[in-house]
Amino acid sequence: MTRGKCGYDLASAQTKENLVNLHKAPIQARNTSAPHGRGRLPGDMMAVFKCLVLLLAVHLGGCSQIAMQAASVGAMVSMDRRTAGAQLDDETIQLKAVAALSQAMGTTINVYVASYNRQVLLTGEVPDAASRELSERVVSRVANVRTVYNELGVENASTLTQRSTDAYLAARIRAAFFESPDLAYSAFRIVTTRGSVYLMGYVTRRESDRAAYVVSRVPGVNRVVKMLELISEDELARMSLTGGVLAR
Repeated sequence: MTRGKCGYDLASAQTKENLVNLHKAPIQARNTSAPHGRGRLPGDMMAVFKCLVLLLAVHLGGCSQIAMQAASVGAMVSMDRRTAGAQLDDETIQLKAVAALSQAMGTTINVYVASYNRQVLLTGEVPDAASRELSERVVSRVANVRTVYNELGVENASTLTQRSTDAYLAARIRAAFFESPDLAYSAFRIVTTRGSVYLMGYVTRRESDRAAYVVSRVPGVNRVVKMLELISEDELARMSLTGGVLAR
């Protein structure tokens, strides 16, 4: 059993694929961000967010290596189980993390940043262990970040062919979800890199296990990592009363 950088265990299950559990305990505190409607960002908030994206692009200039690889900037917000406030926080965290990494390390690293409910996943490649540790420290200082899961590899940056393979694998995973009517694709945040698939989201244990199984059956998947925050079936049922948003 290998101990991850942030103190979680990477345990291999006795299956064809490596199923890795990074389950968080059911959330005790209520999300402090106020929900807006049915989980959609109001027009004024979306306009502000689009401006932030444009300003960041101008600010980073030539640092597109990191900026282009920030995970899902402007991701779909409808039918998301997070509140609109939490979604906006996650997008802001990603933008700020990309800017901070660019300022601290330039374009010497190939880092993907994904945030879900203020928990940040770092994937990609860095040239040495010192860069790996520095990346984590830089992102952990970004406002509102609760946890950083450092899955950066110390190796050469992925090639265009490898990134294309990951994109194709992500498309196959999306198709597998759509072929599984008992799973809500929008409840998950899915990151794919070098054959490893990371699952983030608010889901029940049933959904967690089912999603891991579905993903593990997709050809090309080498490892499934569950970084999920569990909710009860009762909480899931109550979400229908709040427009699909987890309200606590």
